[in-house]
Amino acid sequence: MDGGHHGRDGGDSWRSGVVGGDGPFGSGGFFGSGGGRGSGPAAHRYDHGPGFGSIEERDAPGAREAPQDGGTAMELPDGIRTEIRALCQEGDALVGLGEFAEAKQRYLEALRLLPGDHRTWAAATWIYVAIGDVHFRLGVHDRAYKCFHNAVQCPDGLGNPYVHLRLGQTAFELGDHDRAADELIRAFMGGGPEIFEEDDPKYLGFLRTRADLNRPGAVTS
Repeated sequence: MDGGHHGRDGGDSWRSGVVGGDGPFGSGGFFGSGGGRGSGPAAHRYDHGPGFGSIEERDAPGAREAPQDGGTAMELPDGIRTEIRALCQEGDALVGLGEFAEAKQRYLEALRLLPGDHRTWAAATWIYVAIGDVHFRLGVHDRAYKCFHNAVQCPDGLGNPYVHLRLGQTAFELGDHDRAADELIRAFMGGGPEIFEEDDPKYLGFLRTRADLNRPGAVTS
């Protein structure tokens, strides 16, 4: 089984082969009580993506999960929600200690708790991002790419600048520069140059060779 949170790590594979574990959301994690960066390098970038809202909003009692098929909004049972929150917090704490393999397992356990088709739940988006970021940091770019690709297929993943940033970066590392340019321009358009600030400058440098960043959207061949 594989899954992903922010970080680098190898591991199992789940359905489409996702794996990973690292805590990009800081000490609060996906379900934390605060919206600060904490120790997670991606916390503020991910949280500011469209459709995700603040950590407090995502953790609000009775928060509703909207199925992608446009059906009636559903709610995670309280017991499952509590377990998922606890597992993600444990994963984030382990990431802070550099225990990526153990963190990944916590995130995978959380993912497995989602009822039915897990991709209909917003929580799956956050968990895939977490696992993918772990892989990214560990340099396991193929698995990281799969995690972020899965996140795009979950609620509010498509269009989130941070998800597109990581998709572009992993595509770049895998040698798919056309896909990398497409994803990175999406990240730039949604999050501006600031979203690139905490990563290697090579990614923004690459994008500048493929797009006129004064006119976002015009990716050159």
